[in-house]
Amino acid sequence: MGFDEFNGSIVGMEKHFAANGAVKPEVASADRSELLTVIACCALAVAGQGFYNVMPLLFGAIANHRGYTDSQVGWLGSVELGGMFLGYLHACWALRKTSHMTLALWGVIVVFVTVVGSALAPDFNSLAIVRLAGGWAAGLTYSVAIARLALTQNSDRSFSHLNAVLVVIGAAQTATLPLIIVRWGIIGAFASLFVICLVGAALISGLRAKPMSEVEVLPGVRASNVSSFGGVQILFLVATGLCQFGPAVVWTYLDRVGQEAGMTEAAVGWVMTVNYIIGAIGCFFAWHLGRHIGQHRSMMLIAGLLVLNFLSWFLPLYDLPGFVVRIITFGLLWGLASVYQQTAMNLLDPSGRSAALVPAAQGVGLAIGPVAGALMVDNGASPTEALGLAGIFGALGFIAYLLVYILFRKNHPDQANL
Repeated sequence: MGFDEFNGSIVGMEKHFAANGAVKPEVASADRSELLTVIACCALAVAGQGFYNVMPLLFGAIANHRGYTDSQVGWLGSVELGGMFLGYLHACWALRKTSHMTLALWGVIVVFVTVVGSALAPDFNSLAIVRLAGGWAAGLTYSVAIARLALTQNSDRSFSHLNAVLVVIGAAQTATLPLIIVRWGIIGAFASLFVICLVGAALISGLRAKPMSEVEVLPGVRASNVSSFGGVQILFLVATGLCQFGPAVVWTYLDRVGQEAGMTEAAVGWVMTVNYIIGAIGCFFAWHLGRHIGQHRSMMLIAGLLVLNFLSWFLPLYDLPGFVVRIITFGLLWGLASVYQQTAMNLLDPSGRSAALVPAAQGVGLAIGPVAGALMVDNGASPTEALGLAGIFGALGFIAYLLVYILFRKNHPDQANL
């Protein structure tokens, strides 16, 4: 066979494979690399959220073991959340100059150190300082994972997977931590967090970034199309904070409202477990809805349905079936909203840097919600009425999302419906 015949046979084989849908080696390699990146981001996000997922249980156990007061437990929670907020802000600023892998490595190292330090802290003041650093490192690690995930191909699907993983791991942690504490005490609880961090550190190499010009974060939107951070992005973050207010109130008073409906604490626990599962399932299907009607319109739809869910608590439906249906519906909608808050921001700023601020906005809403609910209850309102108040803030968030969509559609009519 001569060279021309050989070359012709190779060309013919390529055409045959292309016609029959065969995957070229370089495409398969890119897909494997993308999968490793998604897995690494999920592991790092879990490492960043690991302490927060079990914070009430762990701080309560620490208080019982070391004799801290309820007030001191509250201060520890505030310090933890404040540190995480600083970490979110630091990630958004530092990602302009530092690589994802470098920041994530520093974050995981400090998380490691603070987990050990929390177990060994001799007094309350020492523990508070360690948890401030731990919160910062956790927020940094989580935000870096979010920002890098925003630069994956089809980031809407990636965020769906991430939120499902976070829900499942969170449910597993809350279910197993009490058993760990009974069996091995506080040291065992911190050891479980250490293992979670270890998994994130082992997979950190998956954060290697490809050139932004090669990444299509959503169909028709490349990561290299960098938008400047401005009024539209700020308005979106405000809307996100307002929409997180309601879920925070629901999560705070879920047990009390369930008992008003005649449920036992064990029954409420089962409903919470089902709520986690439904939320995880919703995350897996979020990207389908986004592909059909667009990320921003999906976000507005879910925000509107959440408002209706919150306002339904004003209705005199305090029986058991009414409680279960509303809580499970809430879990599904909250899971979907968590995905769209990330993917819609990715349209506003495809570089992924603004995505690192979404957890900060969510954190503000989650922190303010319980405080506002407590003020209502202190002034004579029932926990159920406090849930209804969440609908008012959710409605404000919906209006803000609508304004974002209108402005974005005016400036980018070719991308507004993606």
